[in-house]
Amino acid sequence: MSQRVSMKPNAPSELKPAHCKRCGCPCQGSPSQKPNARPFKKALRGLCSACVVCVLFQDVDGGLGFALPDDFDPEGLRLPHIQEQFARVLSVGESELTMEQINWDAVIGKWRLNEPTIH
Repeated sequence: MSQRVSMKPNAPSELKPAHCKRCGCPCQGSPSQKPNARPFKKALRGLCSACVVCVLFQDVDGGLGFALPDDFDPEGLRLPHIQEQFARVLSVGESELTMEQINWDAVIGKWRLNEPTIH
């Protein structure tokens, strides 16, 4: 199952702006260029890059949430070895989301969001 990395915050493009369905930040969607990209592929609408990373780590059914302890501190995502392993996951899956597009401060800041703010 591939998560939809829908948008990059404030990315310039001719496409109409949208909002992240989880945090509500203004984003710009873009069509997928790799239909088999895993775990993330681009979309015209959905989640910003920070929220989609949060969801992957927190989802117990299709993500990595089953491997995290209940008291997981998202500050651990700053650790170089964690980011190196995540980069390998993105590379192996030919993900359309790259490490350069991930703002780890934003991921940590949005970690505790649960409910979508924009429907």
